[in-house]
Amino acid sequence: MHWICAAATLRGDRPTNQDQYVVVDGAAAVLDGATSWLHTYHGPEPRDGGWYARALGAALTARLPGHGTALNVILGAAIADVRDTYGLKPGDSPYSTATLARWNTDHVDLLVLGDSPALIHRSAGTNTLIADERLAATAPAERDAYRDHLRQGRGFDAHFADLIAAVQRTERHSFNQPDGFWVAEAEPTAASHAICRTLPVNEVAGLTLMTDGAAAGVIDYQLTDWVGLADELSRHGAATWLRRVHLAEESDPEGRSWPRTKKHDDKTTITLTKLTS
Repeated sequence: MHWICAAATLRGDRPTNQDQYVVVDGAAAVLDGATSWLHTYHGPEPRDGGWYARALGAALTARLPGHGTALNVILGAAIADVRDTYGLKPGDSPYSTATLARWNTDHVDLLVLGDSPALIHRSAGTNTLIADERLAATAPAERDAYRDHLRQGRGFDAHFADLIAAVQRTERHSFNQPDGFWVAEAEPTAASHAICRTLPVNEVAGLTLMTDGAAAGVIDYQLTDWVGLADELSRHGAATWLRRVHLAEESDPEGRSWPRTKKHDDKTTITLTKLTS
């Protein structure tokens, strides 16, 4: 049994791509480093979410696939590696989402921490989305404020940046806390709060791992549904999908139709297809 892996990433409107992906024999991961509007980190050199995603990706590369060890244990150890190597402190560190997949001849393991979902393409022809929606439930009033700002046609201006910073200030009260939301940062126990699934390998035809910038094409922009996305990725590949999402954003330059936190988010997709012959 073999798996075909294809990965694509597309930078958004920031100088660097803060997404990261990892592919090793028997495992893969996507990471979405968080854009900070608060600049709370006080380390010796500039470190943002993209830097953290790259550091965590390197730590995961060294530990995956790790058959016999639960994915949340692997992720927790990788978070600890980055924390200890760079002297990071909880609450004063950049952070990222983490979505991991691992497979062998018997089963497929999935882990989702933060708002980078995974889509399971089942052998029966259906699709199942594994998503962590806890972040979206935070700061509802602040989220309404920035969305109203965009719907009024005021665009991604300086006041919009202040509104997004207000969202993040409120989010921090729920950050890696019970009844809040969990991400990879400087607290390894966050990994124990990830959404995890294990499926018999014969039930899985393939997997798609996505950062939220790529998933927005279905969730927010409704360019297609999950069935349609699976078909499009199979026919045209991940890079074509990312470009289609990017073009949709270009058609809405002020965010009126699709209020969002930035004009163009970074977008990353890994498609994994099982070959049985």
